Order: sequence, then C-alpha cells, then structure tokens
Amino acid sequence: MTWVVGLDLSLRRTAWVAVPLSWRRDWGQIVTGVIEPATPASRNAMDQIGRLDSITTMLSPLRSLRNPMERVYAYVENPAFGEHGSHAAGELHGAVKLDLYRDGFVVTVANMSSARGLLLGHAPAKGKAKLEVVSAWKAAGAPFAPDNDLCDAMTCANWGLSELRGDCFASVSAK
Repeated sequence: MTWVVGLDLSLRRTAWVAVPLSWRRDWGQIVTGVIEPATPASRNAMDQIGRLDSITTMLSPLRSLRNPMERVYAYVENPAFGEHGSHAAGELHGAVKLDLYRDGFVVTVANMSSARGLLLGHAPAKGKAKLEVVSAWKAAGAPFAPDNDLCDAMTCANWGLSELRGDCFASVSAK
C-alpha cells in the first residue's frame, strides 16, 4: 500500500498522520502518532542532540509502513524561521528529513500557507490559521480534530494527497 505521511515537527511535540493513497476519506484507515520527548527543552547542545535523536528514534512506527515494493511519501511542514529557537527547529527538520530519506521515504516540504489555502479555500487571517484548520478538520469528521498538531500534520498529508492525485479535501474560494 502506498502511504502519504504528514509531519508537524517541533522539539516540544511532534505529530504525524499516515494516510493510504487510496483511502477514500475513511478515517478508520489513517494512522496517527504524537511524540513528546522525555528530555525537557534545554539550551545545552548535547541535550538538544539527544532530543533530536529521541524524536528520530520515536518515528519508528512510520518505518513499519515502509514496504520495499511500495513508496511512502512524507510531507513535512516547513520550519517557522525567525521565531525563537528557529535554529534548533531547522536542525530537527534536517535530521528528520535525512533520517526518513535514508529509510527510503520520498521526502517533500509542504508549504503550510499553500496547504492551508487548499484546505480552506483562502489564506487564513494572521493568528487564526490553527483555529480555522482545526474547525475544517472537525467539520470533515476527523477523529483527531481537537489536536492542533495532528491537524497540521493532516494538512501536510492532505497537500501530499493533492499532489499525488489522491482523495484530498480542497475548498474553492468564494471570490
């Protein structure tokens, strides 16, 4: 089975959603996961490397989706640069993308403003993106809808589904 995986990466909490390419909007077919590293946030470089390692290690459930005869497409949320700690977020994104690539995943960065635009049919107002995305997934019947991180991960996967011609959620702007 071909899978499309969306990842919302953060040093505090990482979420992923795996959707079969042929899912036909059956929420029972998706697989989700949340990773909360055991080590607290720290400015110490070795602690940060330990957190990166624990996150990449905890992505092992994704590896079980990997079948040598099939592809797994991973769509990773683009990192939020310019925020406090953005260098560490960039390191996390690089480590995870490299790790998945080495495991045979096809890795792509999902531009979140475009992915949200696909889902919502418009660019959400500044500061309202998370709320609008959660509301959209709730309306679509997503069982994880109250969870912001899983909703962002599904938004990445939805973008991937659209690129791979799978069954995705897309809204048209009323303009």
